[in-house]
Amino acid sequence: MSNECNGRCIFDTGNKIEHTAGRGLETARISHWHILGYITSGKFIFLHTNFHARLALHSRHRCPEEGGGGPRNEQNCHARSERCKSTCFVFEAKPLLMEGEQPDRLTNLLVTFPNHKESQSTMMSKKYSRRDMLKLTGAAAGATLMAACVAPPAAAPAGGDAEPAMGAMRKTIRWWDNYNAEHPLGATLIDLVFSVFEQENPGWDVEFTFVTNTELVPKMITSRMAGEPADLFANFAGRGSLAHAGYTLPLQDYVKEWGQWDDMIDGFRNLCTVGGDLIGYPALCGTKMYIYRKDFFDEAGLDADNFPDNWDDLLDAQLKLTQRDGDGNITRAGMRMGKTWDWEQMTVNAYQNGGGEFDQSDPLTGKCTVNAPEFAEAFTWNLDLKRVHGINPLEGLTLPPGTWATVEGFTAMEIQGPWWVPNMRLRKPENADLMGIGAPISRNAGGERIGLANANHIISVYSESEVQEAALGLLEVYSRPASQEALHNAIDDEGKFPQFFLTAFKSMNENLAWLQDEPLIRDTAFLEYAGSGRDVGYDHVGYREMAINIWSPFTEMALFGLREDQDALDSMASKADGITNRILSTGA
Repeated sequence: MSNECNGRCIFDTGNKIEHTAGRGLETARISHWHILGYITSGKFIFLHTNFHARLALHSRHRCPEEGGGGPRNEQNCHARSERCKSTCFVFEAKPLLMEGEQPDRLTNLLVTFPNHKESQSTMMSKKYSRRDMLKLTGAAAGATLMAACVAPPAAAPAGGDAEPAMGAMRKTIRWWDNYNAEHPLGATLIDLVFSVFEQENPGWDVEFTFVTNTELVPKMITSRMAGEPADLFANFAGRGSLAHAGYTLPLQDYVKEWGQWDDMIDGFRNLCTVGGDLIGYPALCGTKMYIYRKDFFDEAGLDADNFPDNWDDLLDAQLKLTQRDGDGNITRAGMRMGKTWDWEQMTVNAYQNGGGEFDQSDPLTGKCTVNAPEFAEAFTWNLDLKRVHGINPLEGLTLPPGTWATVEGFTAMEIQGPWWVPNMRLRKPENADLMGIGAPISRNAGGERIGLANANHIISVYSESEVQEAALGLLEVYSRPASQEALHNAIDDEGKFPQFFLTAFKSMNENLAWLQDEPLIRDTAFLEYAGSGRDVGYDHVGYREMAINIWSPFTEMALFGLREDQDALDSMASKADGITNRILSTGA
């Protein structure tokens, strides 16, 4: 076995596999059998597949040259590996269970490893379905899996021996971002941040790759196994999973060294803290506030200068602001809501009520607590805004694309981040002076106000980067006030797509050019309560999978009376704990 294969081989089989089950069971045909694993010491280490199997190395031989023939049938599996040479391996696949029975025969799978150049272009262009992404996300999250597929990342404290020198052989830093190069933010990074680093470090260059939030975790896993992971990456949705797996370098000592620690707004620091470590550098920040029409408040006899500060007063205002025609149809909703009310806002209300999605004594791997009384009360209160109080149609308000619902008067209020205001000012300025900003509310009058905090650009450093010192040097350039101010003032060349966010730092926000000309941010709750927010549970392992597969479907069932609220929440908690336990026990 070539040493190039050890710990580097990735299998992704897509052809049909036919198995015959014993004891009278009919033939089972599997159309897409995805196998992920690697070879070490002559053994195939199984990671994940959608058909449970036990694989063992059976034999190997040279592959025929390309175009030179070879077996072609339903049992051929075409695998791809970044590091393995063109060699064929025949494996035995012994299914563990099928329809509750044990199959009576083994199936030999022919697995082809293409050469490195050929496989590199194939792997990097491969598109995975959402189902495949979820499988990979699950496979990525657990420490057990990390121990099984690759050696655990070495600790790399500031100044430790694990850091490579700036004179390392590779002179390219890989940066993965959740904004593409054509986006104003991506273009600003390339033109005004990367260029400064490259000028200050001759011979070095930065390779920019666009990776969506959904793709990040599986791509990081597969690229690491292929030997080409990112050195820095925008880590919005993979915070818990990648930190738990040891992929993120603690950054608190570096931020302190750069003199920024005490200037960082607490709420945004907390967004990037997992297990006590700052696992990313936050940028493009903001805490969501209520946007409301002051003139509608006046018409309803409400104080337009004092937005409600608790659940009861907010509901009273929303009821007074809702309007209907003679047939009882809503013509102006008391609150902008979709078909299923925003899970993020339900979670924020649960925070206000002393609850949350997970046991906060262990936010990384703890049990799901959405079925606890504190969360359940927030859940029911939110759904009842539609079901009982009728401030919005049960199916949600249907509006034409591009409608600015509150600005145009279809709703009396909505929840938005500070980035919404400059876009409104540019695209729909006629009613801008009628807009008011309401601070986050509390459960009861005088309680703690908690909103939803966001940091759309959380930059992590890969803990095992072979150019880690250079990567930290690039992050230091990114952290400089000039870089941050450029990034947070980004706009397209035509001036029609502003990307104006708050920074995570008090002193930098004072110097943001766009903020000086925007009183709806500068002089309102957007700055006063910037640090008051919390995010939903992205710091928990497997959260992306839970968000896609659990929260919305069960919320909708409760909304339309298909499940009782507590029953729906019990099911959510059980399924979420199942994902967590699976990750922690098997890594799959």
